[in-house]
Amino acid sequence: MKNGTITALRFYRAPGETGSNTVRLWSDTGLQLAAATYSGSDTGWQQLSIPGVSITAGTRYRVSFNTNTMQSKTDCGLGSGVTNGFLTAYQGFWGQPMGVMPTNASCSNFFADVIFE
Repeated sequence: MKNGTITALRFYRAPGETGSNTVRLWSDTGLQLAAATYSGSDTGWQQLSIPGVSITAGTRYRVSFNTNTMQSKTDCGLGSGVTNGFLTAYQGFWGQPMGVMPTNASCSNFFADVIFE
């Protein structure tokens, strides 16, 4: 574990998705720390720069994004977490309405990520 800075948010835009997508970084207690909106039409991984957000080792954060017509996700697979370098990805969460931190737990991966420095 290591303190660091998140400088960009990433999400996987599904084929057939329409409209804009807002990606948000949340503290695990529900405070929105950053947001960026993608308004293009490309599919696949999209990366959106944000002003750097300092994060603390050992603290959980969440990344969310809205979908309009299509979404990509795994059936399950992150229940126990997956570690890559200094970061660990845990289960996904989903929720409504848009702009509210998702709180419904899921073992799915919704393909949201961060750029960590």
